[in-house]
Amino acid sequence: MKRKGTRFVLVLFLGILINLLTGCTQMTQIEDRDFVLAMGVGFGDGEYKVTYARPDLHALTGQPVGKNEKFVMTYSGTVISEIEEDYARNSDKRLDLRHLKIIVLDSGIIENRDKLHEFLGFIENKYEISRNTLVFYTKDEYHWW
Repeated sequence: MKRKGTRFVLVLFLGILINLLTGCTQMTQIEDRDFVLAMGVGFGDGEYKVTYARPDLHALTGQPVGKNEKFVMTYSGTVISEIEEDYARNSDKRLDLRHLKIIVLDSGIIENRDKLHEFLGFIENKYEISRNTLVFYTKDEYHWW
């Protein structure tokens, strides 16, 4: 009878240990993230145009970066989620908007009320974007793309 109790405790202990050791395998490490500081959003020719600006860590910290590292990237698509999917396909890092400081909207998206409301609904539901992110408007169209 005592052996059954010991086996049960051992199996229970191993089960808990296995669960504890595999708990963080799906976490994205900090070096596997692209932190975006600024985002430009426009709308034209039936598509959103989104420009992401990342910090130049080499200039700020002296940290080495890749040879062909780009700090400003522009994507276009009919919906914002399509743009994020395109970013994921073209980058080996995860897009991270938790440090986003500024969003600049151009005249193309401001003039199209439906697309503006669609975009504002997107950022309202995007938990990564802070509620105190600054949003600016320019009367000109973006020239980042």
